[in-house]
Amino acid sequence: VAQAIDRLDLADSWMFEFNSVAAGSSPDAQYLQAARQCDVFVILVGHDVRAGTIDEYDEAVRDNPHNVLAFFLGPDSCPSGDFRRQISGHTHRRVESQEELPQAVADSVQDFVVSGAIVQPSLRAALVQRRDVLRAFVGLPPGFTFERGLDDPSSGASVGELLKTGSRAFLTGPPGSGKTDAALEALIEATTNPVAIPLMVRARPGATRLIELVLAAFDAVAFAPGEELVRLFMREGRLLLVIDGLDEVGAATRDALFDDIDAETERHPRIGLLALQRYAPADRMVHFRRAALMPLTPGDLDALVTADHLDRKSVV
Repeated sequence: VAQAIDRLDLADSWMFEFNSVAAGSSPDAQYLQAARQCDVFVILVGHDVRAGTIDEYDEAVRDNPHNVLAFFLGPDSCPSGDFRRQISGHTHRRVESQEELPQAVADSVQDFVVSGAIVQPSLRAALVQRRDVLRAFVGLPPGFTFERGLDDPSSGASVGELLKTGSRAFLTGPPGSGKTDAALEALIEATTNPVAIPLMVRARPGATRLIELVLAAFDAVAFAPGEELVRLFMREGRLLLVIDGLDEVGAATRDALFDDIDAETERHPRIGLLALQRYAPADRMVHFRRAALMPLTPGDLDALVTADHLDRKSVV
């Protein structure tokens, strides 16, 4: 099984029998640590299940309940049947013989990585955390939300309409107008689509290639897909990108990045991309639609006041 995984060139296997070392902590402690830190926890359940296997499973799901791939060897009418039923909520597969097991595991691991399923829960958690931190920073009450319309009806009714497969748009507005918050809400909503990979990337000084920003954003959630897999996501139209921070980098970096975005969107026409900026340059990325958020309505302000127990004049 380990050799079949290693041959994929997508992941490195870690097995108690081969990878634990004599120095340092005990082999059991090393294995529990590996279970906590792994990207994919493959559990093989045969006729019996030992206490150590249950401990390893408990450690793995405590860190990330979405990274478990279970394989049941043989029928459920055996001593491990109760444990099989306990973990059957995870992605699982039944295998009839040991000879089938290596290829079955390798195929499932490959699909788990290439489909993006391995990273989707982490992306959603990171987006929600980023939104909540942003709202706390600007004083918005926890859980407060409302739909922000756009001033250009041709762009769609909401920011979510701008963030779709094959869509290209600028969302403009002055600092503090809510561009980032609205984009984060749209990305979080996009995580309900099981095939979408929504990602917020941030421009940074000297970074002039879109792929650099995408890889850095994946790295922030401890996922290292490599350029080839990212380009697969782009070709399939599954990658939905929001680019923030464009106003904070120098003109030379921004212009070079715009050139690269033009090239990447031409090369991968199905990618969805929304750029956040105070003003959209008229002579750059001319095929991008332009839209801005509608100002807060009196009803929005009343909702904010009610939610946070504020005086309306202080909000205005």
